[in-house]
Amino acid sequence: MKKHYEITLKPLTGIHIGTGESLTAMDYFVKPVNRIPRYVAYSQDSILQRVIGDPIQAQAYDRACNDSSLIDLFKFFESNFSISQDLSYLCEVTDSFAQEYSKKQKGSPLDGTCEVFSMYRPAGKKSPVIPGSSFKGALRTALLNQIMHDWDERTFYGPEYARLKEAKERFNFRDAAAIEKQLQKKAFGDNPKNDLFRTILFGDASFPAKDTQIVGKVENIARNQNGAIEIKGIPIYAEVLKGSLMDSAAEGICHTIVDVDMQMIKFPGNRYGSMQALVSACHYFFKREFVREAEKFYDGSSDRRLELYQQLKKTVMNLGDSKDTFLVRVGRWSQAEFVTCEPIFRMPKVPKDHGYGNTRMVFDFNGQLLPLGWCLCKVKEL
Repeated sequence: MKKHYEITLKPLTGIHIGTGESLTAMDYFVKPVNRIPRYVAYSQDSILQRVIGDPIQAQAYDRACNDSSLIDLFKFFESNFSISQDLSYLCEVTDSFAQEYSKKQKGSPLDGTCEVFSMYRPAGKKSPVIPGSSFKGALRTALLNQIMHDWDERTFYGPEYARLKEAKERFNFRDAAAIEKQLQKKAFGDNPKNDLFRTILFGDASFPAKDTQIVGKVENIARNQNGAIEIKGIPIYAEVLKGSLMDSAAEGICHTIVDVDMQMIKFPGNRYGSMQALVSACHYFFKREFVREAEKFYDGSSDRRLELYQQLKKTVMNLGDSKDTFLVRVGRWSQAEFVTCEPIFRMPKVPKDHGYGNTRMVFDFNGQLLPLGWCLCKVKEL
């Protein structure tokens, strides 16, 4: 028997699922669409296939290619662009990104200061997607921590604990990573073919393309000695899926299958493989981690740029232990604290006295600084 579920994902803050790729100023424009500035990702191949048959356009293209600054080539594509034929996808832009782009537009398209990390989309699609693998990874982390929390003291403080303590003293990250893998095997089994999560299938969650995506700055922020928020370093630019705190009603649906028969054969008597166990694990892990992050970094600040963060905190703190609604955090820039194992087994790659835990990556939504990745989920059995 297989149980089928529909999980509705509602982003609360911006979510970025990285592809490892980025767009340069040669790959997009920021221009008015219906009188509103938009980030327009376009296809150079589409433009060339459409216009290169014209001898005049072919000559113009050849001349543009000889301009080492690429400005003429950029103008060639811009002047021949058709939104109905060459558009790859559209995003909204934050005020700060629009200003930065306008400032840099007069320079060379080779200038990398407006390079934008792209959001994951299936090939040829305009719709952003949270892959099932990303969602599965978040839930697997929550369940691992729930299992470790339920261990008795002898199991929890087993040989791995002593070895990790020694690795921390020597700052041996390779040994620490190996110990973490051992802990995961201890929780989920030695044989990858018998991993509990092989019995649970998560589909991709696709979101509407229209009015759900925005491009803006990802800033690194810190608290100074007086507790005030400071911007550190150079911003990163990224496409993100908008959250409900960013004036979006975007929702995606992840179809999930739990193979009950396989669980009964491979994991008889295991109490962690049900959908309800996953929901309970997310209640345990993600709300706890949100509170820890708030206490470590955000609490006590009166900075007006954190007003939307306070709304996020109110939403999270009002969540009860519902049987069908739970919190997760997915995607890139989810902070160093959101790692695999229980806190006592964590070994950050940057020691505390060298800055670990002192900064956060946030999305600048028109002057409001919001952590990325928070998502509210509602599950329904089909």
